[in-house]
Amino acid sequence: MNDGSLGWYIADSTSLLRDSLSIFTPQGQLVRWINQGRRQIARRTGCIRLLITGQSSFGNSSQPGFFVPGGAIPGNLPDAADGSGSTNLFMTIPNQEMYPFKGFINDFLRAQYEGADMVSDIIEPAISWGGSFRPVQNWLPFEQYQAWVRVYQILSSAFPSVWTTNGDGENQQFWVYPPPVEALEMELDVFAIPKNLYSDDDYDLLPESFRQAVKFYASGMAFLNTRPAQASIMFNQFADTIGVARFAADMGKMSSYYDWL
Repeated sequence: MNDGSLGWYIADSTSLLRDSLSIFTPQGQLVRWINQGRRQIARRTGCIRLLITGQSSFGNSSQPGFFVPGGAIPGNLPDAADGSGSTNLFMTIPNQEMYPFKGFINDFLRAQYEGADMVSDIIEPAISWGGSFRPVQNWLPFEQYQAWVRVYQILSSAFPSVWTTNGDGENQQFWVYPPPVEALEMELDVFAIPKNLYSDDDYDLLPESFRQAVKFYASGMAFLNTRPAQASIMFNQFADTIGVARFAADMGKMSSYYDWL
Protein backbone atom coordinates (compact mmCIF):
# COMPACT_ATOMS: atom_id res chain seq x y z
CA MET A 1 0.00 0.00 0.00
CA ASN A 2 1.24 3.45 -0.87
CA ASP A 3 1.26 6.39 1.49
CA GLY A 4 -2.03 8.21 0.84
CA SER A 5 -3.91 5.22 -0.56
CA LEU A 6 -7.24 4.28 0.96
CA GLY A 7 -5.84 0.96 2.16
CA TRP A 8 -3.01 2.80 3.93
CA TYR A 9 -5.50 5.03 5.77
CA ILE A 10 -7.63 2.01 6.75
CA ALA A 11 -4.61 0.08 8.03
CA ASP A 12 -3.44 2.98 10.20
CA SER A 13 -6.93 3.65 11.58
CA THR A 14 -7.77 0.03 12.40
CA SER A 15 -4.39 -0.31 14.10
CA LEU A 16 -5.28 2.51 16.49
CA LEU A 17 -8.70 0.94 17.05
CA ARG A 18 -7.16 -2.52 17.57
CA ASP A 19 -9.72 -3.75 15.06
CA SER A 20 -7.69 -4.88 12.05
CA LEU A 21 -10.48 -7.29 11.03
CA SER A 22 -13.11 -4.51 11.11
CA ILE A 23 -15.25 -6.44 13.57
CA PHE A 24 -16.33 -3.51 15.76
CA THR A 25 -16.25 -0.77 13.15
CA PRO A 26 -17.55 -1.68 9.67
CA GLN A 27 -15.01 -0.75 7.03
CA GLY A 28 -17.57 1.21 5.01
CA GLN A 29 -18.25 3.46 8.00
CA LEU A 30 -14.53 3.85 8.70
CA VAL A 31 -13.97 4.97 5.09
CA ARG A 32 -16.62 7.67 5.57
CA TRP A 33 -14.80 8.97 8.65
CA ILE A 34 -11.45 8.82 6.86
CA ASN A 35 -12.85 11.01 4.09
CA GLN A 36 -14.45 13.35 6.63
CA GLY A 37 -11.06 13.72 8.28
CA ARG A 38 -9.34 14.52 4.99
CA ARG A 39 -11.90 17.20 4.19
CA GLN A 40 -11.70 18.62 7.73
CA ILE A 41 -7.94 18.99 7.36
CA ALA A 42 -8.32 20.85 4.08
CA ARG A 43 -10.90 23.21 5.59
CA ARG A 44 -8.98 23.90 8.79
CA THR A 45 -5.52 24.37 7.33
CA GLY A 46 -6.00 25.49 3.72
CA CYS A 47 -3.33 22.96 2.78
CA ILE A 48 -4.75 22.43 -0.73
CA ARG A 49 -4.10 25.68 -2.55
CA LEU A 50 -4.53 25.66 -6.31
CA LEU A 51 -4.64 28.08 -9.22
CA ILE A 52 -7.61 27.70 -11.54
CA THR A 53 -6.44 29.29 -14.75
CA GLY A 54 -7.79 30.14 -18.15
CA GLN A 55 -4.32 29.49 -19.58
CA SER A 56 -2.87 32.56 -21.20
CA SER A 57 -0.23 32.08 -23.87
CA PHE A 58 2.47 32.76 -21.30
CA GLY A 59 3.24 31.53 -17.81
CA ASN A 60 1.83 28.03 -18.25
CA SER A 61 3.14 25.21 -16.09
CA SER A 62 5.11 22.28 -17.47
CA GLN A 63 2.96 19.28 -18.34
CA PRO A 64 3.36 15.62 -19.25
CA GLY A 65 4.29 15.32 -22.91
CA PHE A 66 6.65 18.25 -22.91
CA PHE A 67 10.39 17.60 -22.99
CA VAL A 68 10.94 19.34 -19.67
CA PRO A 69 12.68 17.65 -16.72
CA GLY A 70 10.08 17.07 -14.01
CA GLY A 71 7.34 18.17 -16.37
CA ALA A 72 4.90 15.50 -15.18
CA ILE A 73 3.18 17.13 -12.22
CA PRO A 74 1.22 14.65 -10.07
CA GLY A 75 -2.39 15.69 -9.86
CA ASN A 76 -2.43 17.91 -12.94
CA LEU A 77 -4.60 16.30 -15.57
CA PRO A 78 -3.29 15.93 -19.15
CA ASP A 79 -3.91 18.94 -21.40
CA ALA A 80 -5.09 20.99 -18.42
CA ALA A 81 -2.46 23.67 -18.85
CA ASP A 82 -1.01 23.43 -22.33
CA GLY A 83 -3.92 24.95 -24.18
CA SER A 84 -4.67 21.83 -26.22
CA GLY A 85 -7.54 20.60 -24.06
CA SER A 86 -10.98 22.02 -23.42
CA THR A 87 -10.14 23.34 -19.96
CA ASN A 88 -8.55 26.57 -21.17
CA LEU A 89 -11.95 28.28 -21.36
CA PHE A 90 -12.04 29.70 -17.82
CA MET A 91 -13.21 33.13 -18.86
CA THR A 92 -15.77 35.71 -17.92
CA ILE A 93 -19.10 35.84 -19.73
CA PRO A 94 -20.01 39.20 -21.30
CA ASN A 95 -22.31 41.18 -18.96
CA GLN A 96 -22.28 38.34 -16.40
CA GLU A 97 -21.71 39.70 -12.89
CA MET A 98 -22.14 36.51 -10.81
CA TYR A 99 -20.41 33.11 -11.21
CA PRO A 100 -21.51 30.23 -8.95
CA PHE A 101 -19.02 27.83 -7.41
CA LYS A 102 -21.38 24.91 -8.05
CA GLY A 103 -21.84 24.19 -11.73
CA PHE A 104 -19.21 26.65 -12.92
CA ILE A 105 -16.02 27.30 -10.91
CA ASN A 106 -15.93 23.81 -9.39
CA ASP A 107 -16.23 22.24 -12.83
CA PHE A 108 -13.05 23.97 -14.00
CA LEU A 109 -11.26 23.01 -10.79
CA ARG A 110 -12.08 19.31 -11.31
CA ALA A 111 -11.09 19.51 -14.97
CA GLN A 112 -7.63 20.84 -14.13
CA TYR A 113 -6.73 18.95 -10.94
CA GLU A 114 -7.16 15.24 -10.27
CA GLY A 115 -8.52 14.56 -6.80
CA ALA A 116 -10.00 18.05 -6.34
CA ASP A 117 -13.69 18.25 -5.47
CA MET A 118 -14.67 21.85 -4.81
CA VAL A 119 -13.48 25.32 -3.89
CA SER A 120 -13.87 26.26 -0.24
CA ASP A 121 -12.69 29.85 -0.60
CA ILE A 122 -11.17 32.26 -3.10
CA ILE A 123 -7.96 33.96 -2.01
CA GLU A 124 -7.67 36.36 -4.92
CA PRO A 125 -8.82 36.56 -8.54
CA ALA A 126 -7.00 38.04 -11.51
CA ILE A 127 -8.96 38.99 -14.62
CA SER A 128 -7.51 39.98 -17.96
CA TRP A 129 -8.11 43.49 -19.21
CA GLY A 130 -7.07 42.50 -22.71
CA GLY A 131 -3.61 42.33 -24.19
CA SER A 132 -0.92 41.37 -21.67
CA PHE A 133 -2.45 43.00 -18.56
CA ARG A 134 -4.22 40.78 -16.00
CA PRO A 135 -4.58 42.67 -12.68
CA VAL A 136 -5.62 41.22 -9.34
CA GLN A 137 -9.04 42.54 -8.38
CA ASN A 138 -9.90 44.68 -5.34
CA TRP A 139 -11.96 42.88 -2.66
CA LEU A 140 -14.95 44.18 -0.73
CA PRO A 141 -17.22 42.40 1.78
CA PHE A 142 -20.52 41.62 0.09
CA GLU A 143 -22.37 44.15 2.27
CA GLN A 144 -20.15 46.96 1.04
CA TYR A 145 -20.19 45.59 -2.48
CA GLN A 146 -24.00 45.71 -2.45
CA ALA A 147 -24.14 49.16 -0.87
CA TRP A 148 -21.42 50.96 -2.79
CA VAL A 149 -20.84 49.07 -6.03
CA ARG A 150 -24.17 47.56 -7.06
CA VAL A 151 -26.03 50.72 -6.06
CA TYR A 152 -25.73 51.76 -9.71
CA GLN A 153 -28.58 49.91 -11.38
CA ILE A 154 -27.83 50.89 -14.97
CA LEU A 155 -25.77 48.07 -16.43
CA SER A 156 -22.44 49.34 -17.65
CA SER A 157 -19.96 46.84 -19.05
CA ALA A 158 -16.25 47.42 -18.63
CA PHE A 159 -13.16 45.65 -17.30
CA PRO A 160 -13.85 44.25 -13.79
CA SER A 161 -11.92 45.79 -10.90
CA VAL A 162 -13.86 44.75 -7.76
CA TRP A 163 -14.82 41.30 -6.48
CA THR A 164 -16.62 39.64 -3.61
CA THR A 165 -18.25 36.36 -2.61
CA ASN A 166 -21.67 35.60 -1.20
CA GLY A 167 -22.96 32.41 0.40
CA ASP A 168 -21.08 29.58 2.04
CA GLY A 169 -19.29 26.39 1.03
CA GLU A 170 -20.25 24.91 -2.32
CA ASN A 171 -23.18 27.33 -2.56
CA GLN A 172 -20.92 30.39 -2.71
CA GLN A 173 -21.06 32.85 -5.58
CA PHE A 174 -18.21 34.86 -7.07
CA TRP A 175 -19.16 38.42 -8.08
CA VAL A 176 -17.23 40.93 -10.22
CA TYR A 177 -17.96 44.55 -11.08
CA PRO A 178 -18.24 46.21 -13.52
CA PRO A 179 -19.70 43.29 -15.46
CA PRO A 180 -17.16 42.23 -18.09
CA VAL A 181 -17.50 43.86 -21.46
CA GLU A 182 -16.32 40.70 -23.21
CA ALA A 183 -14.97 37.20 -22.56
CA LEU A 184 -11.85 37.77 -20.44
CA GLU A 185 -9.42 35.19 -19.10
CA MET A 186 -9.69 34.53 -15.36
CA GLU A 187 -7.30 33.07 -12.80
CA LEU A 188 -8.46 32.18 -9.29
CA ASP A 189 -6.10 31.43 -6.42
CA VAL A 190 -8.23 29.14 -4.24
CA PHE A 191 -8.39 26.79 -1.28
CA ALA A 192 -9.85 23.43 -2.34
CA ILE A 193 -11.48 20.38 -0.76
CA PRO A 194 -10.31 16.92 -1.90
CA LYS A 195 -12.50 14.26 -3.43
CA ASN A 196 -13.42 11.24 -1.34
CA LEU A 197 -11.30 8.11 -1.69
CA TYR A 198 -13.18 4.92 -2.59
CA SER A 199 -10.30 2.70 -3.73
CA ASP A 200 -6.51 2.55 -3.76
CA ASP A 201 -6.56 3.82 -7.34
CA ASP A 202 -8.06 7.18 -6.35
CA TYR A 203 -5.58 10.06 -6.29
CA ASP A 204 -5.09 11.68 -2.88
CA LEU A 205 -4.66 15.44 -3.23
CA LEU A 206 -3.98 15.89 0.49
CA PRO A 207 -0.28 16.82 0.99
CA GLU A 208 1.82 14.07 2.53
CA SER A 209 2.66 15.97 5.73
CA PHE A 210 -1.06 16.26 6.60
CA ARG A 211 -2.00 12.64 5.93
CA GLN A 212 -0.71 11.42 9.29
CA ALA A 213 -3.58 13.21 11.05
CA VAL A 214 -6.38 11.39 9.24
CA LYS A 215 -6.19 8.21 11.31
CA PHE A 216 -6.72 10.16 14.54
CA TYR A 217 -9.91 11.77 13.24
CA ALA A 218 -11.34 8.47 11.98
CA SER A 219 -10.44 6.70 15.23
CA GLY A 220 -11.94 9.50 17.30
CA MET A 221 -15.24 9.18 15.43
CA ALA A 222 -15.19 5.42 15.94
CA PHE A 223 -14.65 5.82 19.70
CA LEU A 224 -17.15 8.68 20.11
CA ASN A 225 -20.25 6.68 21.07
CA THR A 226 -18.70 3.98 23.27
CA ARG A 227 -15.42 5.43 24.62
CA PRO A 228 -15.69 9.24 24.71
CA ALA A 229 -12.50 9.68 26.77
CA GLN A 230 -10.54 7.76 24.16
CA ALA A 231 -12.25 9.80 21.42
CA SER A 232 -11.12 13.02 23.12
CA ILE A 233 -7.51 11.80 23.11
CA MET A 234 -7.73 11.02 19.39
CA PHE A 235 -9.26 14.39 18.51
CA ASN A 236 -6.58 16.21 20.52
CA GLN A 237 -3.91 14.25 18.67
CA PHE A 238 -5.64 15.12 15.40
CA ALA A 239 -5.49 18.85 16.21
CA ASP A 240 -1.85 18.63 17.34
CA THR A 241 -0.77 16.75 14.21
CA ILE A 242 -2.36 19.16 11.73
CA GLY A 243 -0.91 22.07 13.72
CA VAL A 244 2.61 20.69 13.40
CA ALA A 245 2.03 19.90 9.71
CA ARG A 246 0.78 23.43 9.04
CA PHE A 247 3.84 24.97 10.66
CA ALA A 248 6.17 22.59 8.85
CA ALA A 249 4.55 23.42 5.51
CA ASP A 250 5.23 27.15 5.83
CA MET A 251 7.91 28.34 8.26
CA GLY A 252 7.96 31.86 6.84
CA LYS A 253 9.65 33.53 3.89
CA MET A 254 12.06 36.43 3.40
CA SER A 255 10.73 38.91 0.86
CA SER A 256 14.20 40.15 -0.04
CA TYR A 257 17.73 39.81 1.30
CA TYR A 258 18.81 42.93 -0.56
CA ASP A 259 17.66 46.46 0.36
CA TRP A 260 18.34 47.72 -3.12
CA LEU A 261 15.95 45.30 -4.89
